[in-house]
Amino acid sequence: GFFIEPTIFTDVDIDSEIHTQEMFGSIAVVRRFKTEEEVMTMSNDTKFGLMAGVFTQDINKALRVASEFESGNGW
Repeated sequence: GFFIEPTIFTDVDIDSEIHTQEMFGSIAVVRRFKTEEEVMTMSNDTKFGLMAGVFTQDINKALRVASEFESGNGW
């Protein structure tokens, strides 16, 4: 098959296949957001959701946001 070297995709269209489908391999899709509500809507608007992650220095925000993810695993 096909092979993509470890890659980060940015500014992809929210309806694009790489944003809406489960991708396997060393890739990541990174999107900007303005509010927690916006990112939770984007994150939970998928039929997939194997992994979710939160990066912040605010532990209370991390715990609050992480608890809202609809995913199989989180960090």
